[in-house]
Amino acid sequence: AKLREIIDQTVARKKELADQPELAASVDEALGGAYFRMAEYQRAETLFKEALRLREFVLGDREPTPEIAQCLNYLGLVYSGQSRWPEAEERHTEALQIQQAHFGPKHPTVADTMSTLGWVLMQQAKLDEAENYFRLVLGMQRERHGARHPNVATALTRLGTVLTQAGRVRDAEEVLQEAYRINLEAFGHDSLEVAGSLNLLAVTMAIDLPRLGRALQLYREAFEIRERLARSDSSARQTGTTGASAVVASQPAK
Repeated sequence: AKLREIIDQTVARKKELADQPELAASVDEALGGAYFRMAEYQRAETLFKEALRLREFVLGDREPTPEIAQCLNYLGLVYSGQSRWPEAEERHTEALQIQQAHFGPKHPTVADTMSTLGWVLMQQAKLDEAENYFRLVLGMQRERHGARHPNVATALTRLGTVLTQAGRVRDAEEVLQEAYRINLEAFGHDSLEVAGSLNLLAVTMAIDLPRLGRALQLYREAFEIRERLARSDSSARQTGTTGASAVVASQPAK
């Protein structure tokens, strides 16, 4: 409640920045992000739209900048939070075009927006388009990080998810198995990343009824990992160490 009060008071004082539009835009983005994290989507949308208006005013007739793309992506996330998928798709597509023009086709920022756009497309059952973006991101991550990096596992996971949704069970399983192996190497067996991989493999295998038994085994394994991590977290808290810190400290550097 106290944080909400501070945010509301800051919004009320924005008029003091009337002669500093760039600073005002940054403040709007920060406040919009705060409301977004509280699921106050209408307030967040209003602030992000104002930030976009201010940045476009400062820009004038010049080419759109990465800051414009960032505002568009923020709006896309707000729309996704409300399941306004067509509007989210439009904003992320605009952002992607600006980023590609500014950074080139293989920049990490481009990959991030492609991945988000693919996810938005998947929510609308535009599976072929989503798959295309996820495969592009996968290629970019492999080229940037090598074949065994956790970012590659994340890209494989998204690709596997859309393949599962498309009913391409064998293709999805192959991709998700690779993500599982990378996460196992990077984080160790008892990790949230491995539990997540096992859970997605179980979802995919469960579609193929003859392998339902194996799917249930994977569900159980993922559940047991989370149970052990929860007990470890509780023990760490009792000794004055947060569970999150204990988990992070046990993981190798990326």
